[in-house]
Amino acid sequence: MDIRQFSYFCTIYEETSMTSAAEKLHVSQPTLSNQLKILEEELGFTLFERRNRKLFPTEEGELLYKNAKILQSNYDSLLQTFHDLKEGIYDTLHIGCICSLAILVFPDIMTAYLEQNPRCKLHVYENNTSNLKALLDEGKIDLCVIKGSIDSSVYCSLSLDGIFHSEGDCLAAVGLPSYLKSFSDSIPFSRLKDTPLILQRTHEQSISNAFGLHNMIPNIISSHENVISAMSWSVHGMGVAIMPYSSTKLISYVPDGNTLTVKKLMDPSISCQTNLVWRRDHKLNLATQRFIEYIEKTARASRHLNC
Repeated sequence: MDIRQFSYFCTIYEETSMTSAAEKLHVSQPTLSNQLKILEEELGFTLFERRNRKLFPTEEGELLYKNAKILQSNYDSLLQTFHDLKEGIYDTLHIGCICSLAILVFPDIMTAYLEQNPRCKLHVYENNTSNLKALLDEGKIDLCVIKGSIDSSVYCSLSLDGIFHSEGDCLAAVGLPSYLKSFSDSIPFSRLKDTPLILQRTHEQSISNAFGLHNMIPNIISSHENVISAMSWSVHGMGVAIMPYSSTKLISYVPDGNTLTVKKLMDPSISCQTNLVWRRDHKLNLATQRFIEYIEKTARASRHLNC
């Protein structure tokens, strides 16, 4: 059993066809079939069943795929590490970040970090919170910067609010003035009764809970991953977008975004904590440990400055 067999197996799993897997791997179909047979004999289990000219993984095949992907990722990471060492790059950090923060604040903190660690090489993955958690679970990234609650039994976290948002972050409503008529900088959730709402999926449950406190059901017309697309829908008058207040700084990136009004949401005010997150059960490499230590030091300095 070797890494090549795992690679062959994973490709067969993903392609659901021996023919297309062989084409993707640039090997002959008999060679691929033979390697799968050897792997099955060594493990003592059938890994696929053939139905309607497609291959479907058995329960053992599903288990192997989940673990083989982790082994592949670790193997690739190891090769990359030694390649970087050869090139004189001593740290390689695989880090994910939600798109809004990747544009607004992440560059500042990474610029400062790279000034202190010039031999560090970054692999940055920009995605939504749920996909970044999946990448973290699969071992494809070491850390991620996300918003929202986390399962503390699975993940370790470090709050970045003191670094990114000195006053914390909360949810805000973004829409045309016709939807958000108010002389105040904030409005209660109850003010949005029957208003068509455009949400980020990450915050959908907390928003529904906020309306529930007023015995109301939100009129959700769509849910999005990206705040810019949500704001774009608001520009077209489709409804009011609800997102972290910090993300509203991206309005200038939206065509005709200057027509939008922003109001902080209250009663209740919902905190949108920004966290640096990593898996409890994953061993941290030196680059990851060094970055966490840097963030801890920066956070302590920020708390001192904000006191």
